[in-house]
Amino acid sequence: MKSTLQAKEPLTNEIKRLRRRVTELKKAEADCQRANEFLRESEERFRLFFERESSYCYIVSPKGIILDANKSALRVLGYKKKDLIGQPLKKIYAPESQSKIKKFLAEWKKTGELKNKEMVIISRKGTKRTVLLNTSALKDTDGKILHSISVHQDITERKRIEEKTKHLNIVLHSLRSVNQILTEEKDRAQLLRDICKALVKTRGYKNAWIVLLDGSGQPQMTAEAGLGREFLSMVEQLQSGSYPTCFRKAISRAGVVTIQNPYQDCPDCPLSYRYAGRKGMSVRLKYGNEVYGVLAVSTSPEIQIDDKDEQSLYKEIAHDISFALYNLQIAEDHERVRKKIELLSKFPSENPYPVLRIVKDGTIQYANRSSSPLLKVWGCRIGARLTGKWYQLTTDTICSGANREAEMTCGDRLLLLTFAPVKGSDYLNVYGLDITERQKAKEAEQLKKLTESLINFQEEERKRVAREMHDQIGQLLVAVKLHLKMISRDHPGLDESVVKGLNNVDGLLDQAQEDARRIAARLRPDILDDFGLSAAIENEISTLAELSGLKIIFKKTKFPDRIDPRKEVALYRVAQEALTNIIRHAGATSVTVNLSLADGKAILSVLDDGIGFDQNGTKALRLGILGMKERVESLGGVLRIEAKSGGGTILEAKLPLPVVKKTSD
Repeated sequence: MKSTLQAKEPLTNEIKRLRRRVTELKKAEADCQRANEFLRESEERFRLFFERESSYCYIVSPKGIILDANKSALRVLGYKKKDLIGQPLKKIYAPESQSKIKKFLAEWKKTGELKNKEMVIISRKGTKRTVLLNTSALKDTDGKILHSISVHQDITERKRIEEKTKHLNIVLHSLRSVNQILTEEKDRAQLLRDICKALVKTRGYKNAWIVLLDGSGQPQMTAEAGLGREFLSMVEQLQSGSYPTCFRKAISRAGVVTIQNPYQDCPDCPLSYRYAGRKGMSVRLKYGNEVYGVLAVSTSPEIQIDDKDEQSLYKEIAHDISFALYNLQIAEDHERVRKKIELLSKFPSENPYPVLRIVKDGTIQYANRSSSPLLKVWGCRIGARLTGKWYQLTTDTICSGANREAEMTCGDRLLLLTFAPVKGSDYLNVYGLDITERQKAKEAEQLKKLTESLINFQEEERKRVAREMHDQIGQLLVAVKLHLKMISRDHPGLDESVVKGLNNVDGLLDQAQEDARRIAARLRPDILDDFGLSAAIENEISTLAELSGLKIIFKKTKFPDRIDPRKEVALYRVAQEALTNIIRHAGATSVTVNLSLADGKAILSVLDDGIGFDQNGTKALRLGILGMKERVESLGGVLRIEAKSGGGTILEAKLPLPVVKKTSD
């Protein structure tokens, strides 16, 4: 029995060992199942993360072939997954990043990762975006790379903001430099030169130039930087009265004029060849109602001239320059008045204007002979005390120690009184200056500007009405014609009388269309804006000659193709009004229109062989002549109408064209 048990013991032990082994295998199998389940869940989580990740993710083979790409990458690149898988990774990189790929690939093979490498990717449609490339390799137990996961973090917007910030810092630095010049420099010519140099040096513009205009709109001073002697060609063109497109557009509008392609946008500019591969901006220098001139620059292609911030800061520079020019003008006016008062105060008894001395309590100690009318207005005499506001003004001025000015009417004259306290004393001197003529001139200037504004408004209204007549009424007439044709087509059995009536209506519509085109052209012809004054007058003559049967001859002598748009419009309207008046009132058989340039002036003359000019003609005729006169005089010109000795009338309008003075550096 014992021997039997001993014989079974090894078998029992083996069975136990096998059972333990089975238990271990079951446990290992369960562990394996759990590991497989965990791996499956991990793969699902990775796939879910991979597809939902907002960054652009790729799985790439060791040879750089794209094995997979997530939805974000496909969306931004514009590919379908089947079109991208199997393609080399370098396909999605822009040309400027291709040179980096070989270097980064070598680093990746060596280290198994790449961190924050800046690259530029390009979509199927050519859109570029800046990204940071991060790559991590998956290796086997032997360290061999199986594949890698590459992630593109889009930093396009961040780069744009960084570039924008850098750009704004440069512009603000330029603004500070310009403002420092504006604050410190008091000489106008030097001020303009320094500003141009500062814009080129601190802002990075390729060149800059400024043209200042005088009161009649003629350029009187220029400055430049970055152009040198080549700028003389611009000066010479301005002297001839021919403005380049950028100048004409800038002077006639409030916003910044941008020139994307100089050869196309500003072909008449002598500097356009210098702007090859560049862009340009120009803006008028205006403060209040005063237009001082034009500031223009050329830029490199990198500067976005259509950017609102760029244009806003450029306009701010122009505004600061305009304000400085305004202050210089005011300072010069004050200095002239001060010198005149100082000169007159040396000889009070001989001064043709009032000179008085008044003490702190308001007593008039001295008054010259010219002060008599002033004393009568005040109701005072020498030795008497002032009362009311004049007494208060005297005491306040002595206490403050600063000059004060006041205007008052004395009879039919307007006086400017300067109350000047004498330092270290208790009295002041009063110096009167007759500013009646200056005030009249100021009012005349205001009236001139008002007239010009009304004329400009009238032209804008003409342009608007012409456009609406051409577009809206023209389209409406076309629509009516189409409806008539549809009626004829859809109702073939109409009575002959009805068909005849429809045909008559169709003919009237053709006439209405022609009349609408003719009226729109008369209101504001496109040819004037597109081709200039000469072409517009020739077109007007052709139209009027055909309508009236009048023989009209047009001559042009040494006249430029384009001049200031305001003067083109003025001369065109004068020619239009003159020819209309001749047709209506003169009874002429022939007319000669001459357009010429002489002594720096544009000259339009209209001669007819009619019955002559009657100054007491109809109200419409008188108003037409008054309108022509106001147009011409508002631009600094002269209108002359005379009857010829042998019969007929000559009308002549002269407008000054710009003359630019050359300034040395």
